[in-house]
Amino acid sequence: MPRNAFGITAGIFGRHVEPAEWSGVPWMVGLRRPPASATWPRFMSPPHPSAVGSFGAAFENSIKARGGRPLRWWQRLAARRILEHDSAAELCWPEWLLTLSRQGGKSWLLRELAMWRMEQAARLGEPQFVMHVGNRLVNATEVQAPARAWAKGQGGGWRAFEAQGTQEVRDPDGNRWRCFAQNAVYGFSAGLSLVDEAWEIEAAAVEDGIEPTMIERRWPQLGLISTAHGRATSLVIDRRRAALNGGSGLILEWSAPPWFDLADRAGWRMASPHWSPQREALMERAYRKSLQPRTSRLDEQDPTTTFRTQWLNQWPERSTTEAGLRGHALLDDGVWAGLERQVEIEGPVTFAIEDNAGVSVAIAAAGRTAEDLIAVSAYSVSDRSLGWQWINAHAEQHPGSTVLVGSTLAEDPEVIELPCRAETMAYADSRQALSLLRTVARRQGVAHSGSPGLAEQIDLCRVADGSTGVGLRVTSGDRWDILRAAAWAIAAVERQRNAEPSVY
Repeated sequence: MPRNAFGITAGIFGRHVEPAEWSGVPWMVGLRRPPASATWPRFMSPPHPSAVGSFGAAFENSIKARGGRPLRWWQRLAARRILEHDSAAELCWPEWLLTLSRQGGKSWLLRELAMWRMEQAARLGEPQFVMHVGNRLVNATEVQAPARAWAKGQGGGWRAFEAQGTQEVRDPDGNRWRCFAQNAVYGFSAGLSLVDEAWEIEAAAVEDGIEPTMIERRWPQLGLISTAHGRATSLVIDRRRAALNGGSGLILEWSAPPWFDLADRAGWRMASPHWSPQREALMERAYRKSLQPRTSRLDEQDPTTTFRTQWLNQWPERSTTEAGLRGHALLDDGVWAGLERQVEIEGPVTFAIEDNAGVSVAIAAAGRTAEDLIAVSAYSVSDRSLGWQWINAHAEQHPGSTVLVGSTLAEDPEVIELPCRAETMAYADSRQALSLLRTVARRQGVAHSGSPGLAEQIDLCRVADGSTGVGLRVTSGDRWDILRAAAWAIAAVERQRNAEPSVY
């Protein structure tokens, strides 16, 4: 499928606005072109259909009058979008999702949004209560801490409460901004609810504890703020998917497409709305650290997954049909289908053959193309002898080829008759191979001609991340012999490209 310059795949996600399309939006004056230190969001919803303007400029003026720190370009952009209003001067977006990589300035923006909302009591004709929910109470209170310090020094009726569980900023008119843990939100009525580090917030805490309290307030807004995480709950994953598919929520996301290589600086910048040499150096250290061997439990998150989520802001993709299943999908939705194309292998081929409980065998072949892609085909045949015949016939046509053999077939007499070198694969090899398959597929470095059996096994396969050097552990009970053979072959070709041994 064709992709535009911002990594959006046509036909998979709902329509999102390109920077050029903002030329006719008056409230975006001065923000249509980011400065050199900033990047445009990868995903951003179009203007709300009822929007005629934004309170964003007034928001910026309020910060200036209060003596606050000037906003960065991306924070101004986010405020203009979040505060879009209709012809009756009512906010348009009842829900918004803001997601970007770590240490990008989210907390700074949240503080200003909370303080501005407290100032709107006279306009709205009702006291304002801002509910700030963190995955842990301390995370919310740390965001609020500079505002409490500011309030203490103001006098004139400003108050700051510091006691554990009652951290709050209160203005002279009694408008309040209070911090909560996710299980303590019941019994309060909020106009603005900020759900911070939302990746770890249970959906029920929002659906049962927060949203019902906002129904009778003017300008009710629910803000979900988070960086991606490999163990994210359904809250952000489901609402993000709904927003990308044209739902009623606003999405502002800076992230790197999953097919970008981990080392690609362009991907780093796409996940970081504000860029600086210091940030690049920090991400460089995080990237190098993610590649280092680690001694850890097998159920700990893969360091490269941590880098993808925390620094590239790549959210895991799960569907509602996967509820209750162990592990997570090997590849995100649509990734494998988007790699189908007709290509030709040039040079040696890596073949693979694996047994399926004596009922059938899986065969696969992979090699390099002129476009420097890894082309792969994989099938299942009912007769073992047919599998060997197929490999023999094709190996003779590609001098220098290799055959990877599953351990249960290693003693098969046919191995001795092969016209090329054979190597035996074990379970540990499969785990490493699955990890490499996922890496190559994400960067669009592989192509296939269909292979429906392989596609089906990829869709059904669920994995858990292991520590570096261990790879991916399969947690599903479905058949995956074709996938094993294909993964072995793809991994071997990829390692040969990097001048690494094909046995690992």
